[in-house]
Formats: sequence, structure tokens, C-alpha cells
Amino acid sequence: MLAHIAKVAAVIIAIALFLEVFVFNINFYKSLGYNSIDLSDSLELQETSDEQYKITEVDNVIEFSNLNTEVHNVYLKFDWEQPAQNLTFKIQFTDDAHATYFDTTEYTLGVPEVDISTMVPESQYVNLNTTGYVKNLRIELVGNEKTNYPVRLTSRVERPSAVFIQLPSLFRRDRHPGVYVSLPTWFERLPREHCSPA
Repeated sequence: MLAHIAKVAAVIIAIALFLEVFVFNINFYKSLGYNSIDLSDSLELQETSDEQYKITEVDNVIEFSNLNTEVHNVYLKFDWEQPAQNLTFKIQFTDDAHATYFDTTEYTLGVPEVDISTMVPESQYVNLNTTGYVKNLRIELVGNEKTNYPVRLTSRVERPSAVFIQLPSLFRRDRHPGVYVSLPTWFERLPREHCSPA
């Protein structure tokens, strides 16, 4: 009887471990081969002397034009020294299926707004379900009466940068500060002339 209970417990623990490692971490495995591109240098937000970018109530939109590449995830790296808060971001893009930015209307469903915590790194990765190449990308902080401005993105080297885009890549996973975008394997670095913030 005791041996049977031990076997059942071992099977339950093995199943739970399998689910925890593989199923509940599926996004890690999906993005394992992505290559990161740092777009911090393309930000037109106010930069402080300690290499941080300020999102203010007036200057709350980050826009990149003419990316012309596959984009899978967007990562926003917040300064860990600022007060913790949950922020709502609206991310829009144009791709092979959408010639203009699109929103939710009575006939269509746009990209839902995402809640990101300034203190939870896992929430700072936003998965985008794009079609083909992304041409333009727009990230807007949707503030409310609880938003504590300015919100600071960091580009300090000891921590990953402010904004980045992740691209698919075979075996490399580079980490850089800031705004990142996910691109395909053959894409080494996105030329700066293709990233022009609005």
C-alpha cells in the first residue's frame, strides 16, 4: 500500500515538473532562437545624464518607422530604482496584413492594451502576433490618474536596455539595453537609417 502511494506521488510530481518546465514556459522555448536588436539609440525621448530615457505625460509615444523585418517580441526595460507601478501600454504596428495602424472597432479586433510592471521583468516582454514584415511600430504609454511621471527606461550597460525588438535567430540570444525587437536569423543589426522615431 505504501509503495503504491509513493509511486502515485512520484508520478504526480513528475507530471507537475514536466508541466512547469515545458508547458508553462512555452514562450521561453518559442523565443529561444530570437536575436535582439537594441533601438535605444533611435529614441527621441529626453535622455538624462545617467543614460535613462524619460516618458512624460506629454512625450508618451515611441515610434519606429521603416523597420521592414519580422518582429516577434518587444521588450521595455524600466529603471529598477523608480517607484514600482503597473503601466498600461498600447502597441500598434503596420505589417504585411495591415497598411495602417489598427484599433478595436465594432468590426475588428486590434492589439489589446498590455499591463506592464516596472518591477517584474517577465511582464516587460510583449509578444506580438504579426503577419510577415513589420514596417512601423508605435508604443504608447496610456496614462491615468495613478501614473507616476516621469517613467524611466534605462539603457545602462549593467542592465538590459530600454527598448528592443527580438528577431528569430538560430542559436544566439544577445542581451542589450532598452528597446528591442525580434528579427530573423540572417539579420545581424538593423541599420539606424531604418529606425526613425516619430
